[in-house]
Formats: sequence, structure tokens, C-alpha cells
Amino acid sequence: MLIALEAERLWSSIRCVS
Repeated sequence: MLIALEAERLWSSIRCVS
């Protein structure tokens, strides 16, 4: 699902920032 892919990408970005 596109939402899942986008969510994973967003989560990865958050982890990188944190």
C-alpha cells in the first residue's frame, strides 16, 4: 500500500532527526 510505504519513509526521517 502506498500509505505504508510513505509511513515507513516518514518514520525513517523522524528516526534520523532523533
